[in-house]
Amino acid sequence: MKIAYFLRSLDLIFSREKEYEIFPVCPENSEEMRVAKTELKLGNVIPIKLNKKGLNFSELKGDAVLKNSDLTQQLKKYKINCLFLRNSTPYIKNWGDRNKIIILSPPYQLREKFENKIYFEKLLRKSGLARLKSEVLNSKKTLIPFPKTVVQSPTSTGGEGTFVVSTQNSFEKVLQKLPLPLLAREYKDGLPLSSSIFIKDKKVHLTGVERQCYLKAREENGVGLFIGIQWLPYNFFLPRIYKNIERDLLEIGANLEKFGLSGLINLDFVLDKKGHVNFIECNPRIACATNQIMAVKKLSNGKNFLNLLLSHYVKSFKYEPRAPGERLPKSLFAGAQMFVSFPDFVRFNKKIKRSRPGGFFVLENGALKKIKLENRFDFLKLKNGLFFYNETNEGENYKKTIDVGTVLSNFPLYDTMTGNLNSNGKIVYDFFH
Repeated sequence: MKIAYFLRSLDLIFSREKEYEIFPVCPENSEEMRVAKTELKLGNVIPIKLNKKGLNFSELKGDAVLKNSDLTQQLKKYKINCLFLRNSTPYIKNWGDRNKIIILSPPYQLREKFENKIYFEKLLRKSGLARLKSEVLNSKKTLIPFPKTVVQSPTSTGGEGTFVVSTQNSFEKVLQKLPLPLLAREYKDGLPLSSSIFIKDKKVHLTGVERQCYLKAREENGVGLFIGIQWLPYNFFLPRIYKNIERDLLEIGANLEKFGLSGLINLDFVLDKKGHVNFIECNPRIACATNQIMAVKKLSNGKNFLNLLLSHYVKSFKYEPRAPGERLPKSLFAGAQMFVSFPDFVRFNKKIKRSRPGGFFVLENGALKKIKLENRFDFLKLKNGLFFYNETNEGENYKKTIDVGTVLSNFPLYDTMTGNLNSNGKIVYDFFH
């Protein structure tokens, strides 16, 4: 079996499996290509080129890459039969069917259905699962329902379309901005957490727990800018709290399967001050946490999530995990992921210059030092090691929709209680930002 994936997702760069060949895809003659070959020392790299002038690979998503590049021809050339994607769409599904390529991604119909916050909230209510108090807003003339209220568009993502308000005046301003219907939830102090589960054959497989982290510098909506995740070691929690999380994740997994959902699912929840879980969001897709789950086997009780995914979507692929899947792992991993944006002073449509090179770094004496690794898997053994993947290339025009790149670290970059950058995180963010 041959599996292609977009290198910039970073999902499979630390995959060691031998049952199949993995082909990373990136633009030819780019910084990404250099990183793939000289820093990660990857084989089977597939270069693609755009077929229209004036386009940047950095700004293209899903459908647009297929429509505006020679990816289809390249996959046929290398006889690829699977494409690993974080999200699918009707266009991508039809493209896969036409070209006899299996799309390794949850069906878009299920993703759109369960990612709708109003639908998911009704499911939580119907199933009696742990949740926050909420109301569905169908009128712009209504009183603020809770002293502090979170207002969300049902399809909002990453903080976009989400507002935290505490006065009637601010509540009304938000109502004028967003189309109805809207979901209003009671705001509750606590830790915003996430965890990925995998539902297969009536079994719920659990992974570790990560904290969602935000930049407080941009608070137009009272939420801040989502910047990444921080993995929490199991001993961060009291044993009874960890057991609470485990119990509720297993319970919601069993209920989601009854509603026709299976495969890889990311669940967001708030852990309140009493240690109670309150589910707020369901994302049936591969997410930013997936690459570290695949790299650090202790985050998934030793199971391989790629093999689970293949066994779910490829009928000919057989995989039964040996390790038990019904328990939260006792992992001590405390690494992080960080999305690095462009500085506010950068002007749109200006040429990108002097970008940081991608590759491996270590943090020593308050400064980052670039290093070379003969084996990319040694990254996890480094003391204060990180990998930076630059998603842009010098000479491209800067667009608002793109980031500088992504950082993966094997040490904490955020304060676990506040979600803000810690002292090491500030050094890393300033260096690449």
